[in-house]
Amino acid sequence: MLDDFNRKRMRRERLDKARLLAALPPVNPITLLAEEEFQAFVVKNKGARPETPYPFATGIVAFSRVGFDGTRTKAFVIVDWMSKHESGRYLIKLLKSPENGQWEISYVWK
Repeated sequence: MLDDFNRKRMRRERLDKARLLAALPPVNPITLLAEEEFQAFVVKNKGARPETPYPFATGIVAFSRVGFDGTRTKAFVIVDWMSKHESGRYLIKLLKSPENGQWEISYVWK
């Protein structure tokens, strides 16, 4: 699982924006940034809350690629987040439920 995770982190791939947005709940508006836009934002704002062009943003979340075990029932992902007053990084272990096939958070390392 860690080998797959590390191998994928070394390769760059573009997400299918429409497919990702369709999978997310439409509760809050979400703006997707390309990696280049995200990196420019971090450098420009030094991790601070964006003032423009996203004046109402409550924060930014970035996800690594997901690494799976051989049976694709366990996975790891890194989540970076930043808001006006805080930021952090989490390594999250996920397990796929054999009952319903949904992914569940098994463990979070801060």
